[in-house]
Amino acid sequence: MAQPPPAVYRGKPQPGAAVPHIKLVNVIYFQALTPLELTKKEKSLLANWSFSGPREVKSADLMLSYGDAGNWNSRYWITLKAEIEGGKCVVKLPSAAMRCYIGGSVTDKDGFRYSTPLVRVDPVALGVADPDAFPDYNGCSEWGGFEEAQVIYLQRGGFMNPTVSNDAKEGKQSAVLKGQISMRSLYFSTDIPHRFTAFLKRKFTLPISGRQ
Repeated sequence: MAQPPPAVYRGKPQPGAAVPHIKLVNVIYFQALTPLELTKKEKSLLANWSFSGPREVKSADLMLSYGDAGNWNSRYWITLKAEIEGGKCVVKLPSAAMRCYIGGSVTDKDGFRYSTPLVRVDPVALGVADPDAFPDYNGCSEWGGFEEAQVIYLQRGGFMNPTVSNDAKEGKQSAVLKGQISMRSLYFSTDIPHRFTAFLKRKFTLPISGRQ
């Protein structure tokens, strides 16, 4: 008597079908992180989170981006190194008046990275706002020097493929600009003014203009 065709397993067992059993052997499981918690220390805020698991953690850091929700594609993220004591991580947040989003991370010795969910921080609501504090970052730092690694960043992101020169104001390279140039990878925070600065060198008088 012919045997019936085998049942196909598609996530739920079918009548008469064997349920596959998969077991991982010699597996080192990933780390587990707790959500971020904020604590006040005088006029400062501390971000705290913990980790647990069998893997050896090599480093920890906090990502911080100024501005309220939105502008996710063009936000600038600042990396702050965290102190590790036992299985706990802590970072002192910079003085600020603006709202921001933060997220904690740890990286193990094998290069696996684990992150907490983002947390919205409102210094005014928390009573720690510094009206004189202003975000300090370079929104063109990923590519603005046109060094080798920065050119690779521009090329891989499809932003531009600049011709470079070794005649540089700083570093080893600069970009040779011809005609109209589009620079599409400027990172910024909403609701505050920004200043774009560039150093240009030319052999003869040439009008230069820019637009947003």
